Amino acid sequence: MKTGKLYLVRLCTLLLPLALAACGGGAAVKTSAPANDSALEKRAVERWNLLIAHKAEKAYDYLTPGTRTSESREKYAADMNNRPVHWQSVSYIDRKCDDPDACTLQMQASFSVNMSARIGKDVQSVTLLWERWIRINGQWYYLPERASNAPPKATPAK
Repeated sequence: MKTGKLYLVRLCTLLLPLALAACGGGAAVKTSAPANDSALEKRAVERWNLLIAHKAEKAYDYLTPGTRTSESREKYAADMNNRPVHWQSVSYIDRKCDDPDACTLQMQASFSVNMSARIGKDVQSVTLLWERWIRINGQWYYLPERASNAPPKATPAK
């Protein structure tokens, strides 16, 4: 009888990790990207290449339709083309998608800033950017974060 119990304990010990793994396999997992969708990566890089070339009036077409109703092409182009930061290159890193039509992209961009008033030359650097993109009627659009339009965050009372 002891041998039967020992066999049962060993069998349970071997099968328990498999059973736990099987239970975890059905958990909801956010996909990192819609299957076979390179259009998003392509559009994000295209948009940045237009901004790098100071063609923000063309990059405007990559904004969501809602964003375009709240800001004119001329204002967007003037704001983007006259920034003190000079973007030099951009590359796609990764994406995380909430669903097949909404993703956050991680991009790496190199840039320079003229520091002539302080040190007499351009300072170059690299940064990581996170951008929100949504698909509307089969087309991907950039949804900019508008901090100036967001309500102020409440500060907890102490």
